[in-house]
Amino acid sequence: MLLYSIEDLRSLGTGTAVTVGMFDGVHLGHQHIVQSLKRVASQHSLLPTVLTFRNHPRSVVHPDSTFPLLMTLDERIEYLDKLGVAAVVTLAFDEHLASLSACEFAADVLCDRLDMRLLMLGYDNQFGSRQRNDFAMLPRLGQDRGFEIEHDTPVEVDSITVSSTKVRHALTEGDVALAARMMGHRYSLRGQVVQGRHVGTTLGYPTANIVPDEPAKLIPGQGVYALQATVARKA
Repeated sequence: MLLYSIEDLRSLGTGTAVTVGMFDGVHLGHQHIVQSLKRVASQHSLLPTVLTFRNHPRSVVHPDSTFPLLMTLDERIEYLDKLGVAAVVTLAFDEHLASLSACEFAADVLCDRLDMRLLMLGYDNQFGSRQRNDFAMLPRLGQDRGFEIEHDTPVEVDSITVSSTKVRHALTEGDVALAARMMGHRYSLRGQVVQGRHVGTTLGYPTANIVPDEPAKLIPGQGVYALQATVARKA
């Protein structure tokens, strides 16, 4: 189920096991936490639910900075669906959400609106306003509101702890092979082929110039890459 509205999930009338995050890239670390979420949800007869944001929180917290994305929202949902998540809830991250402390977010959004009974946290996962940081108080809130907290373990590839930041760094450096190993799938771009300066054609090596559908998508560092392309022609 893809639920853009939290109210849609409330109508199901069942408790949830929830993990929260951007899940940019849906890399091996994300995949591990989703599998852990599904396992503990099954043990407690809960609905395994991923809450993700339509826009990156940094676009609100640091609006003047540019931040490349590994995936669009549609791509994240597509990969989460492949992992067998029961429900994906998307929220637009705004100034109100940015102002909430961790306990306020857990109480007002996760408990009151998602009927959360279990919270699955990644090994380095935190949320809530840094100015009003009460993340350490979540276990006490859990006792009061009736939810448990589980912590997932990190995933390593080539002695590197996998994270979206590490994947971005690998792609920026042009190491698409390492990025693919950390993601568990190849990096991809979707876009429209447009007219260029035809320099490649004059050299005998015509190229396709692609404008990504999502301007914020990360472009790998300059280099020569082998790739697979799927061409979809307009009707």
